Amino acid sequence: MFNAIGSNIDSPKHQEVKIGFITYEVRPYVSGIRVVSILSKNNLISYSESGATIIYPDSRARIVMFGYHLDKIGIISLTTDNCFNSVVNISRPEFLIQTVKRLDFVAYFAESDEPYHICYKERMSRKESSEEEEDMIMMDESRNSIVTETPTRIYYLPVYLQISIIFMLFCLSALFSGLNLGLMALSPQELMLIQKC
Repeated sequence: MFNAIGSNIDSPKHQEVKIGFITYEVRPYVSGIRVVSILSKNNLISYSESGATIIYPDSRARIVMFGYHLDKIGIISLTTDNCFNSVVNISRPEFLIQTVKRLDFVAYFAESDEPYHICYKERMSRKESSEEEEDMIMMDESRNSIVTETPTRIYYLPVYLQISIIFMLFCLSALFSGLNLGLMALSPQELMLIQKC
């Protein structure tokens, strides 16, 4: 086929190019968490062998979540069972910091035998609000869980032996400080007399 100028329309130069776009749904992805003690209180104890964070029971802690598209998260809940039985719910206005790659919030952790897991739910836009609601997503990796635990005291000696040793050292301290004070009260001539005896 030729046009009015005489050039071939079927040539590869004049063919329409169709570009196909592939769009992916952007969903929040949490890669990890960090538990930070609130100022003036040291609530963080340590980490377990599996990587779970251990904190004191009945304490507040600041949780920092890292990942991608975290600005899309609308609700966070803490649970010891599953996402339908949440213990604490934190909504978007309660977040301290919310950016694309970081989300901070403060939570209270009551004493529990089971570890706390974090569930999050994507925030709905106005267009999507008429559609069915999204489910909560649970972060069930052990390194993203928080355990409340009171540390056991480690005694190197039995308690009765510790008390006996402390009492004996207290008596020796009193004896030697009394002797030191008594000898300091003597004049150099009196000390020379005591030394000759």
